[in-house]
Amino acid sequence: MANLKGAAAALGLLALVLAMTSCGSDGGNDPGEVPEDAVLVTQGTNPTIEGLSVGLSSVSGDEARLMIAQPEGQARPFSAEAGDTIEVGDYTIEVFEVNGNDEGGSVRLKVTPP
Repeated sequence: MANLKGAAAALGLLALVLAMTSCGSDGGNDPGEVPEDAVLVTQGTNPTIEGLSVGLSSVSGDEARLMIAQPEGQARPFSAEAGDTIEVGDYTIEVFEVNGNDEGGSVRLKVTPP
């Protein structure tokens, strides 16, 4: 009987591990993995990254409010969380971190040009 209980416990643990490892994102980035070439954008700034203008308007909780403009284009608002991928024209923006505090916020992202 003890062997049966041990086997059932082992199977239950295996099922839990398999369930946890099969849970993935919806095709977005793993927010825990930040590549070395990711850029930190702080609230109130508007840097040009790979030709794309990326401004961080605000951070609320886990959500960043970005203003993004293509070269010679009008800025458009986007909301993003860590792990999200944003498509703007032929550009791809991968969001890795979103941080907010009393002094403002920041977002770490990577822009891939066309």
